[in-house]
Amino acid sequence: MFGVLHDFVMEYFLSPGYNIVNTLTYGVVLGLLVFKFVIPFLKPRVKKFDLRFLLMLVPYVVYGSTLRELVDQDLGLYAGHTEYPANYMLVSPGIFFTMFAVTLAILLVGLVLQKRFGWDYRLFVGGVGSLMVLYNLTLIVPNISNLPAFLNVLVFFTISAAFLYALKLLLRLDYLGLEGNFYIALVHLFDASTTFVGIDLLGHVEKHVVPTFFIELTGTAAVMYPLKIILVLLALHVIDDEVRDDEFTRRFVKFVVVVLGAGPGLRNATLLLMG
Repeated sequence: MFGVLHDFVMEYFLSPGYNIVNTLTYGVVLGLLVFKFVIPFLKPRVKKFDLRFLLMLVPYVVYGSTLRELVDQDLGLYAGHTEYPANYMLVSPGIFFTMFAVTLAILLVGLVLQKRFGWDYRLFVGGVGSLMVLYNLTLIVPNISNLPAFLNVLVFFTISAAFLYALKLLLRLDYLGLEGNFYIALVHLFDASTTFVGIDLLGHVEKHVVPTFFIELTGTAAVMYPLKIILVLLALHVIDDEVRDDEFTRRFVKFVVVVLGAGPGLRNATLLLMG
């Protein structure tokens, strides 16, 4: 019995790569963490999820996203962690849990410093995150080797953004004008653009289960555009409808939606830039 359980865990969770079992499991774990731990923990401590709080968190999204590719590139402090199991917590999906723990730890330090010395915890947390991003940039910039690929991403992203804006006007999707919803959707269109350029134009391979299914079904990564638009717009509509009376929870869940698009999108962009 234990042998069967060991084999199951090794095959579906500890071995590299994504499958339907670990994808669903990680999704459930993410949901439980957000609703049962993170939001109840943060809500009484930070009080308000405003623009300053969001900007404080942005560097950690950028850092975690670029870190994923720098591990693969074997650069800087991340050298020597390119192979499994050394990279388990530095690549998806482990990187999400790693960055969650790192961000929470730094946030707690910031809250303690604010309570003890009167410092603004947002400046401390955002400053530390910015320094982390700066280090990654010192590794990325000297190794940029395929700028045209990234320019292609910007072209297709601009086209898709214009299409979404036209869709908003034609279908009168007024809720896209609320609380940054349109920009959240744009983050996912950027992710779709990096996927399209990487796979259809450069021959890269998708690793995630759901995108792989639809890309193989249609024969093109362009399917990510309608897929993203449908799923993200539906998610935003449900969030606004179901959590309308709880501003902190609503905004934090939307931030999670942003991370789910920005994470792979920025990682893909880093990969395309570095060749």
